[in-house]
Amino acid sequence: MDGSTLRAPLYTALGYLIPLAIATAVMRPPWLKGKAGEAVVNLATTFKNHRQHVAYRKHVLAN
Repeated sequence: MDGSTLRAPLYTALGYLIPLAIATAVMRPPWLKGKAGEAVVNLATTFKNHRQHVAYRKHVLAN
């Protein structure tokens, strides 16, 4: 029996498990969670403000 047929599924599994483990290790520190959460909130408020600005401009230009 060829050993490569036994190792192929292992390499396939490691292909997504290793990046997942690295991402999990990086996201564990609380300061990074805070920075990521703050970035999400800032991004959401930016989109909300943009939508309000577009709606305001449509209202002003329509009248």
